[in-house]
Amino acid sequence: MKNKFVRSLVFLSLFSGFTMISVFAEDIENFPDVTETTATPYEITAIRELKTYGIVGGYSDGTFKPNANINRAEFLKITLGAMSIPIDLEGGNCFKDVKDGWFEPYVCQAVDLGIVGGYKDGTFKPEQNITFAEASKILANAFQLPVDEK
Repeated sequence: MKNKFVRSLVFLSLFSGFTMISVFAEDIENFPDVTETTATPYEITAIRELKTYGIVGGYSDGTFKPNANINRAEFLKITLGAMSIPIDLEGGNCFKDVKDGWFEPYVCQAVDLGIVGGYKDGTFKPEQNITFAEASKILANAFQLPVDEK
């Protein structure tokens, strides 16, 4: 039941324009930037639930940035969290632009699982804002959804 609910929240984040979920810090009640004027009731509920399951946390400055864009690494971390995938925190050397970043273990784990690939130049571009197409492909790969290649 938990996985089904969390998957629904991840899909909700995908279709709300990637503006409601960021990763990393404190309890949601302490986020000064998550209010009725900065987030809708369903976004506030989703943030609370994802925080409760340990999938998201906030930024190190104590904010959540509910209206910020989400990057490729953040979306991937959230997706792996929704899948309840144990992460090898040792990371790996999977892309030349992923070394020594907080996201290294998540990106390399996703590569090992066949969820993501990189660009032809050998990069992953973890801090680039994710596109709808990229997020859709990550979710399809992660949850083994059927894809019509038309």
